[in-house]
Amino acid sequence: MAFFQAVLALVIGTKLPAALLVGQRFKRILLQDSTVIQLPAKLFECFSGVKNGTPTAACNARIQGIYELRAGRFLQFSIDPYSRNDLAAAPDIPVQPGDLVLRDRGYFLLSTIAAHKAVGADTISRYKHKTTLYDLRTGNPIALLTLLRTCGKVDRIVLAGSLNSYACV
Repeated sequence: MAFFQAVLALVIGTKLPAALLVGQRFKRILLQDSTVIQLPAKLFECFSGVKNGTPTAACNARIQGIYELRAGRFLQFSIDPYSRNDLAAAPDIPVQPGDLVLRDRGYFLLSTIAAHKAVGADTISRYKHKTTLYDLRTGNPIALLTLLRTCGKVDRIVLAGSLNSYACV
């Protein structure tokens, strides 16, 4: 597994613009993502995959990685059963004050984003459809689509979730 990590780290490093790695306000830039690989059927007991009513079952594993872009190394790397999805892995990232976390929508978990913010880390994630956003000052729901159509882009701190249980994001 160390060889695979080293090769992947080398490939990632060659694709990054140098400007991303220097002079930033963030101490670390953490990238968390996963991929799924198919395995031989004889490993199904360890790495269960998908059973969809057909006579055959797919045996899959999910590779999870947390890569620190500025240092050019993996902080965590695991091969897990397919059933351990991105949402289950969302809390695994070891954030510190001054970190920037970059993740896709599969890791969008408001409690984790709020925990990052409480530590002093920032998170950039794709918006998860149907997540209600509220204006920080008024508490009123934000009509995101209308706002985007009017302004073209939005860059502001909002409350997300429900008014009874929300996170400042």
